[in-house]
Amino acid sequence: MRVLVTGATGFVGNLVAWRLVADGHHVIGTTRGSWKPRVPPKGVEPAFPFEMIHHGVFDALVHAAGPSNVRICHEQPVVVGDALKDWARLLERAWENRARVVLLSSHSVYGRQEVQPISETAALHPRSIYGAMKAAQEQLAMAFHHAKGLPVVVLRCATLVGGAERPDALVRRIVESAMAGKIVLDGDGSQTRDLCDVSDAVEVVVRALTAQAGETYNISGGVTVPIAMLAEFVAREVAAKTGTRVEITKGPARPHEEGPLALDLSKAMAAKLLPPSMVPWPVAVRHTITWCSEQRSAT
Repeated sequence: MRVLVTGATGFVGNLVAWRLVADGHHVIGTTRGSWKPRVPPKGVEPAFPFEMIHHGVFDALVHAAGPSNVRICHEQPVVVGDALKDWARLLERAWENRARVVLLSSHSVYGRQEVQPISETAALHPRSIYGAMKAAQEQLAMAFHHAKGLPVVVLRCATLVGGAERPDALVRRIVESAMAGKIVLDGDGSQTRDLCDVSDAVEVVVRALTAQAGETYNISGGVTVPIAMLAEFVAREVAAKTGTRVEITKGPARPHEEGPLALDLSKAMAAKLLPPSMVPWPVAVRHTITWCSEQRSAT
């Protein structure tokens, strides 16, 4: 199968591209510049987004590109318009190719929900610009499904961890702060997150390529962790690994904080999208700690 992976130089997209190549697929990866040297994909055909939007030929599309987190969209909201414009064009090209589409979305689309855990049928109330962008991507993809018959699967992913996350991603930011000796929480740290090892997310993406179209699934590791507890765990692990004494303090709360985000996984489990044995969140976080330590040692 000829698969287009957008964001193929990023944390998730790169690993998806690697996995699909290993499975024997012809993988095309989009990039806006040269490949990032820290994760050079081997066996992936490079292409620019413009080329794929207008002339791309593919059987399936995995969309893992675009503004990647809450902070970037909050500080640079102009990037959201560009991302949605590109997404609409990619969907049109996918329809022209009669290709299957897997969209990596986010639990941020839910915003604050009174009923926990949150099912896929919950109304979307994004509080962040990032969450609103992801919700718009979902709605547009599903509109293509209903109006044009485009086979679409949406994955609402929890916080992904386990290695080379972006520098401003939640867990990596906490880990690198701990290595510098001080973690500053957003507010009191009582807000919670479901954590998911990126290797499990990659497995889900591969399975989603053959899942029933027109469906949306929650994806997470299945355990909700308060951010304050996560920070304390990281502080202990870093102290044991490096001998660094780590201070944890409280900073101002974010005005766009989503609140508790515990995801109902029953639908994904029934569809057999989740691996039978998920990586426990402490193990996933240790993967990030190890990766950050290796990067510090190499510089």
